[in-house]
Amino acid sequence: MKAIQKVLFPTDFSRESRKAFAYAVDLARRYGAELHLFHAVVLHEGRTHVLDERFPDLSGLRDTLEAMAVQDIEELILDHDVPETVITEVLREADSAGPAIVRYAETHDIDLIVIATHGRRGVRRFLLGSVAAEVVRLSTCSVLAVRRTGEEEAVHPVSRILAPVDFSESGNEALEAACGLASRWGSELRLLHVLEDFIHPAFYNMGATSITDLQPDIIERTEAVMDDLVGNTVPCDGVSIDRSAVEGHPGREIVRYIQDHHVDLVVMATHGRRGIRDFLLGSTTENVIAGADCPVLVVKRRRA
Repeated sequence: MKAIQKVLFPTDFSRESRKAFAYAVDLARRYGAELHLFHAVVLHEGRTHVLDERFPDLSGLRDTLEAMAVQDIEELILDHDVPETVITEVLREADSAGPAIVRYAETHDIDLIVIATHGRRGVRRFLLGSVAAEVVRLSTCSVLAVRRTGEEEAVHPVSRILAPVDFSESGNEALEAACGLASRWGSELRLLHVLEDFIHPAFYNMGATSITDLQPDIIERTEAVMDDLVGNTVPCDGVSIDRSAVEGHPGREIVRYIQDHHVDLVVMATHGRRGIRDFLLGSTTENVIAGADCPVLVVKRRRA
């Protein structure tokens, strides 16, 4: 992840978004970055043309919504110690919030999007997805997804950062970003690798039901590779590091680790898979965002 010079904060003015705004302000201040405040005025998701046909004169409604958005953004700025480099942007019209946010980020060379996630689950999320999930999938820059878990709206001290490791190039870039943040915040860095618990049924006749049955020392070997990773491939000088490997389903094990070890921030990669498999099963990253009770920073690969 390159140096953060521009932070984009899309808001729907919900209570959840105010928690995310606190993180956007904190990061903009720490990095001396521009902070872009953004609101998409969406009259009806994906069906603006239908509204225009039935109600030809919608200019009054649009003007009212835009004025309300400007007022709400001004109140946000007044309620927080916002850096001087703030650029207020209100998108005057959009068919859908997610693509509008991504389009703005691309045209304004944004380095980081900070967005609230409402933590919805079940059929509604399965069918429609959330704006945050859509932004995570489509964005070409990194995304910090913040979920509001209580009444407090201030930034929780980031004393423990978790970086799930999969030894891929994308994962290494996410680990590099985690090291940088841990150094800047003075945080402890935890590395976690999840060994997939699936083995081929052909091994069942051998009495093996897990990967550790086939390779009893695989946990120790994996942790040794992790030591080499942070010692050579991704240097993390001056950062306190703990590493562990576990067996299981990646999404579930990462969320369980977050809860058991009181993690304050997760930094992980997304591999950008598309298509029906991702739609039906969901990615590990989206599962973690939905299940974690702390912010999740999704690091996208650098563009060549």
